[in-house]
Amino acid sequence: MYQAFMNLAEDKRQAIINAALKEFSINHYATASTNRIVSNARISKGILYHYFGSKKKFVSFLI
Repeated sequence: MYQAFMNLAEDKRQAIINAALKEFSINHYATASTNRIVSNARISKGILYHYFGSKKKFVSFLI
């Protein structure tokens, strides 16, 4: 399901995961910002949605 994401280099995957964990540790789901996640991970918002489809699916992946 997340094959494109899993095919990324380990350092890039970790950058995205770490940015998300930081954001979700500071803000609850409703106020967590995918804009801040992508900015901190240094990726485009479109690519985040390419990998996960939605914020909800991204959170499910993280859990």
